[in-house]
Amino acid sequence: GGGSSGDLVAQLASRVGSVRLAAMEALGKLPPAELEVHLQTIVATLEDQEWQVRAAAAASLGALRAAASQSVAAALARCSEDRQARLREACARAMGRLGVSEAAPRLGELLEDADQDVRREASRALGLLGPSPAAAPAAQ
Repeated sequence: GGGSSGDLVAQLASRVGSVRLAAMEALGKLPPAELEVHLQTIVATLEDQEWQVRAAAAASLGALRAAASQSVAAALARCSEDRQARLREACARAMGRLGVSEAAPRLGELLEDADQDVRREASRALGLLGPSPAAAPAAQ
């Protein structure tokens, strides 16, 4: 097999970015129940120095869906403030997949992002969350 999820989590501590990225991507393919066990580690990986690793962590968190908590949504919202557009896009996608309504205000802000792909992903994510007063623009 490809090693246990514990082995993958241990690889997240590697000093080599490509090793951390491969480990995070492999973790993201695990069933949600197994991912949940490592939730805190994955959330912590949103702080990785490599944006690609942070994006892979965001994607893994998106796979949790119903298991996700407000704290996961808050961590993704913070991560979505990164200057790297692909990371903001990955965070927006993950927030939509999570289906946590607390993500709606940040997704609303991402609708104004400078990057077209980020705006598109934020719009799609808000569509997945459904109607929310926080996501509706104020009437002028």
